[in-house]
Amino acid sequence: TQSFALEETSPETADYRVQGAAKTAPFLDCVASFGLDELDTARVYCGGDTETVLGQVGVRERFQVSTKVYPEEAGDHAREKLHAKFRESLKALGVSKVRIFYLHAPDFFTPFEETAKAVDELYREGLFEQYNPLMRQVERELFPCLREYGIHFYAYNPIAGGFLTGKYRIDDTVPPGSRFDTKTILGSYYREQYWSPLFFDAVKALKEAADAEGIELLEASIRWMKHHSGLGANDGLIFGANDQVECLAHNLKIAVHGQPLPESLVKAFDAAWDKTKAAYHTYFRRDVRYLQ
Repeated sequence: TQSFALEETSPETADYRVQGAAKTAPFLDCVASFGLDELDTARVYCGGDTETVLGQVGVRERFQVSTKVYPEEAGDHAREKLHAKFRESLKALGVSKVRIFYLHAPDFFTPFEETAKAVDELYREGLFEQYNPLMRQVERELFPCLREYGIHFYAYNPIAGGFLTGKYRIDDTVPPGSRFDTKTILGSYYREQYWSPLFFDAVKALKEAADAEGIELLEASIRWMKHHSGLGANDGLIFGANDQVECLAHNLKIAVHGQPLPESLVKAFDAAWDKTKAAYHTYFRRDVRYLQ
């Protein structure tokens, strides 16, 4: 399964690259052209603008939509607040229900029993079809548990915010508003995760291995995720996009039609993981950042 996530913005909060319904429609047409019908969004994306714009372009007519509630404040996953935020999402999207409802990150100030009960109440109302409480560590620790209980896994960020394109250098000045711009919340987060000599060395080795096979690193990364990671047939892969429809089409073509990698490249990815795994952030989100 491939899903598509698009972050919108208004002129007042121009942190992202796609603005308004008119510019969004071509991206959705591109997604549909590959036979894909799932969209992924979140209430927190651009202050709610993403969901509003998706509602304006009528996503309910062509796509199954999934959304998330991030704890912007401590206690946002308490029953009343969680219900209210989720219903705000439904209203903005113009839908009566969503496919998957995610808890975007843990709210450590609300007992999980209360949150789980609130989610169950929404499910029993028929407001969503599946629930999933949201880096390679998941393969060893989390996947066996998910398989045991029949839970699907949706992987996001398959090229690490662009880090796996190999285009960055450790002493680069990155473009304003980009994934690694430290003046943004996400930029600081991505810098903490990837911006170190250890990771740059690993990506350099991967790029050399990909070049030797005549495959661009971005393509190799997507093909690895599809064919050689721990993802199963019923799991999902979530794609985002920059401001160019052509880039989205390129990535989706790889995801839909890309074949397994040569053994030499699979070994190179394994070697990169062995080199970096001790320094990688955990998947279970102890670093939640409340926005208010």
